[in-house]
Amino acid sequence: MMRPADILAVILVTAIWGFNFVVVEWGLEGMPPFLLAGIRFALVVFPAIFFLPRPDTSWQNIVLFGIFFGLIQFGLLFFAMAVGISAGLASVVIQSQAFFTAGLSFALFAERISGRRMVGILLAFVGIGIIGSLQDTSTNPIAVMIVLIAGLSWAAANLVNKRVATPNMVSFVVWASLVPPLPLLAVSLWLDGGAVIAANLGSVSVKTIACLLFIAYASTLLAYGIWTRLVVRYTPGLVAPFALLVPVFGMLSSWLFQGEYFGPLKLGAVSLVMLGLALTVLPARPRVPRN
Repeated sequence: MMRPADILAVILVTAIWGFNFVVVEWGLEGMPPFLLAGIRFALVVFPAIFFLPRPDTSWQNIVLFGIFFGLIQFGLLFFAMAVGISAGLASVVIQSQAFFTAGLSFALFAERISGRRMVGILLAFVGIGIIGSLQDTSTNPIAVMIVLIAGLSWAAANLVNKRVATPNMVSFVVWASLVPPLPLLAVSLWLDGGAVIAANLGSVSVKTIACLLFIAYASTLLAYGIWTRLVVRYTPGLVAPFALLVPVFGMLSSWLFQGEYFGPLKLGAVSLVMLGLALTVLPARPRVPRN
């Protein structure tokens, strides 16, 4: 059993990660997506890297995690939120990573997918399909597809993470964050142009700076630090299911701070995704043998 203080701590982490989607949306109001993502990872790296030892794993794992988790996942997630998906729905659709992780594990390592998890995956993708078909201002099909690709990249990062022996995820994330900044800034230079980047950096607002600080330090260093401590103190199986609260806090934050409206169809679609996620992530109850 987890101590009450630790339960509150893990709920705080999921609330930070859920609220982070709204903060990203605010940050995108003052900065292009790939520039925002690039600066975010630069802030994660410096100065933390000078105080954290290199994780006990190969450079190959560090670079691969940096590519999949940082460069592709967050680059595409920020881009999708800039072109047409709300913070609340993004927090739900990105959870497709759990289903892609199961699928990749089956395809690459022949890990068995139970009938229960298969039903969960099917339900979730029905819900995501409904979200992608919604004709309102909160999303568009292209943005949903981009977030799904981001979720696939997150799944690839999860497989890399399985190869890493270090229990200190903060150190691993910080060192892997060396990879994304320059490629993300290069993409921003290509898409937005030097003049736009210079104008954004020259007139950056206090609000945008606050968003960057929250994304880099609260959502990454602080939240991962607490999460890692709890995973080490207990077990991943006990802590990981709390991640189901992230899209709940994401939707709640989007409703409270952005006024996002969740009508019956949207709530039904989100419920299908959440039910599918629960069936996929939560462990099945062990069968009690009958005498």
